[in-house]
Amino acid sequence: MAATACAVVCNGGSSTTAQALLRGIPVVGIAHNLDQYLNMHYIERFGAGTLLRADRTRADAVRNATRRAMEDPHMRERAGAIAALAAGIQSDIEFPAAIRLLLDSEPQSPAKLTA
Repeated sequence: MAATACAVVCNGGSSTTAQALLRGIPVVGIAHNLDQYLNMHYIERFGAGTLLRADRTRADAVRNATRRAMEDPHMRERAGAIAALAAGIQSDIEFPAAIRLLLDSEPQSPAKLTA
């Protein structure tokens, strides 16, 4: 889906936005619930997409936001920066290693945690 898109218009959820941003594609998120809103808030704050609230959005706002996502070089650059950052992460290696580290570490007593 996102591999061939110029922009992605979705509900702003993490699954679809991740697919788009990992390919350097800007996102227009029409958020309906809190997790979508928060996800899109940070994407917009980074400059890689536009947050639209579902309860306040009209067709012209979606059209304008989509046009901007396709044409704004800064937004495309920021989405590309996310893709470049993600390309350097080997999650299939790093995530299991982090979980092993957490599971292998000894629990700390509250006194040791504050010291």
